[in-house]
Amino acid sequence: MSDDEKEDQPDRIGAMLVDGGLVTQGEIDRANVRRSETGEGLTKALLALGSLDSRRLVKYLATQTQFAKIDISQFDIDPNVIALVPAEFAEAHQLVPVDRFRNVLTVAMLCPIDNGVLQSLEESVGLEVRPVLCSEEDVRASILRYYGGGIETDSSAEGLEAPLKLSAAIATLRT
Repeated sequence: MSDDEKEDQPDRIGAMLVDGGLVTQGEIDRANVRRSETGEGLTKALLALGSLDSRRLVKYLATQTQFAKIDISQFDIDPNVIALVPAEFAEAHQLVPVDRFRNVLTVAMLCPIDNGVLQSLEESVGLEVRPVLCSEEDVRASILRYYGGGIETDSSAEGLEAPLKLSAAIATLRT
């Protein structure tokens, strides 16, 4: 991805969110001010400002894009899959590896249209990366559950009586 494409991506994401009625242009403008101060991505800035709800965003993106959505709080993820992505990368980019099938790593993340993150992860792990949509709350809870430490969360995947096998759910996403 060229530098121009990276710079245009937040504008495209912002326009899509405004067109979809999820945020206003004023909220995009406030988020862009925050982005310039913090260096975070547009969706993260919108979430931090309370302008955007992650579950609503996931639902919207699932209807507007080719990405499948998943509720990872209901699954156990293989520790060997978790080990493919360093905790620092998972926390910094708010994603969780959920499955590896041959040379494809499936990752759950709030904003799978962030091509820069996906490209960086592909280069890091040496695998093709396939993103699936997941709420910010579920990603944060899973990072805490599998990597421990560091982040705060209001929800937790602990205490599930019978977590489902993730491989069965991911198998339905494979094409």
